[in-house]
Amino acid sequence: MSTLPARRRGTFYSPRLGAMRVMGKYFTGSEVAAICDVDLKTIHNWIDKGRGPEHFKTPGRHLRFEPVKVARWLRERGMPVPQSVLDALSPGDRALLAVEARGGLDAVAEDEGRRVLAGAG
Repeated sequence: MSTLPARRRGTFYSPRLGAMRVMGKYFTGSEVAAICDVDLKTIHNWIDKGRGPEHFKTPGRHLRFEPVKVARWLRERGMPVPQSVLDALSPGDRALLAVEARGGLDAVAEDEGRRVLAGAG
């Protein structure tokens, strides 16, 4: 699978919020389709049925996806998260996904507590 570049957001206009500058990297519908190895129409069908990754639409009605939400969506479905998605994640998002993969903060705290107790004895 090819490495897909994440798009940078620009200035968008929302009738409710007015013009806004939004920062960060986002995937397009076509990029998510390539990540999932499906046609763009399949992504649109999934979105219409409420089965696709969380997204938003630009004023031009184009789909945009946050890399962390795409990664979480893939993991929830037991699909591998490609390197192109991992590369687009911020360090904080990568850490959050790692904690989620280990079962959440409670599981991580329990593991760390056992490790500390094992080292103390």
